[in-house]
Amino acid sequence: MTIVKEPKKISGYDYHSWDKFDVNKAIEEVDRERESSSEYETDEEWNTERKYLAEEEKEKGNEFFRRGEYNHAIEHYSRGQQLDPANPFLPANRAMALIKQKKFAAAEVDATTAISLDPMYIKAYMRRASALVGLSKFEEARTDYQRILNLDPQNKLAKAELEKTEKELGSVSSHAEAKSFSQESGVIIPLHKSSDCRSKKSLRRIVIKEVENISCGGAGVTGSFKQNKSVPGMIEKDNQMLQNFVSDSVSLKKATAPEAAKKQGDVDSKQSNAEKKHSSSVVSLPMDATFSPSLKDISRICVPQTSFQFLSDYKVLKQNKEAFFHYFKRISPSTLPALFGEMIDSATLVYILEVFNEFYIPAGEDFEEHLVSLTEVKRFEMTALFFTKEEKQVVSNLMTHLRQTSLSSEKDIKNLANRYGV
Repeated sequence: MTIVKEPKKISGYDYHSWDKFDVNKAIEEVDRERESSSEYETDEEWNTERKYLAEEEKEKGNEFFRRGEYNHAIEHYSRGQQLDPANPFLPANRAMALIKQKKFAAAEVDATTAISLDPMYIKAYMRRASALVGLSKFEEARTDYQRILNLDPQNKLAKAELEKTEKELGSVSSHAEAKSFSQESGVIIPLHKSSDCRSKKSLRRIVIKEVENISCGGAGVTGSFKQNKSVPGMIEKDNQMLQNFVSDSVSLKKATAPEAAKKQGDVDSKQSNAEKKHSSSVVSLPMDATFSPSLKDISRICVPQTSFQFLSDYKVLKQNKEAFFHYFKRISPSTLPALFGEMIDSATLVYILEVFNEFYIPAGEDFEEHLVSLTEVKRFEMTALFFTKEEKQVVSNLMTHLRQTSLSSEKDIKNLANRYGV
């Protein structure tokens, strides 16, 4: 057995010994002791050990989960996540335990964390969708189930859950529409009761009086219901509702006409062609995919302010890329995130990138700000994730052009390319 002698301490008053003391040598000895006492020689070994310990915590958590002891399972999953924050299975498993406890908001956060660590992790999407259903966020849950089917089209559980979610959405929508209609127009809607809650009285027949036919005129549409003296006040209200509907229909028809006047109101049907030319400088495109606009029409279209307006124009213009080029370059790049709202679908994004490649580059138009703003649209990364090889080639061509013409640094362009998955 080797006996290690402790170094002799020097008294604070032994000035002669302090004069001989070698500070640098003492520091080196301390460093050597620290290095020799370290259990791990490299950081890599320590990281490996942390991952191993995290895996042990996960297995302990799984064991408690199988027993139904969800609090203990959550505790072990949390310890594992602290040891290995990059492991997507730990937050996903903890999300499942939270769902069992009906803590859906916390489960949604954990599942989202797992997805951020591994965007291809199907179980994380499934658990987030379950949490969203528990929070009655059926639209978002449906989106997650659809993503699962994009990743795994044969997933039977996702298909079954998507069908249930669609039914819930239909039920919620029908109930909301019925409630809105009943509140706005005073209509009494039927109550749906189970058989044991229904009245035991026998049914009786109610006579329904028919209304007169609605007559249509040349310039407008008019109509009225037959007077029923037994229900005073209701007929006048019905007639007013009909007139409002007719008025809205006529206004909509005029607003969607190709040469509709926006500033001067309705254009008289007898107005001369010369007067029509001066009626207005702004028009709306008809919502008809077969309509082929000219460049003159494009210059007179107002810049879209809402996603609905943009999608309506896109439906018409997508048949003509040159027309869409002149239309899209008038849109400020800063408005694109708000214009696309919750997400931009893959087909629309690819179409815009093709227009950049085929028209912006030959015309010398700048599109870098547009590319950057498009990445700020919600859920952009998920859309870019499913680019095909050919679509990624289009993006690569755009990035090559930016490297040759842009004033941005190579680092900024590389980061932008990464956002687009190339």
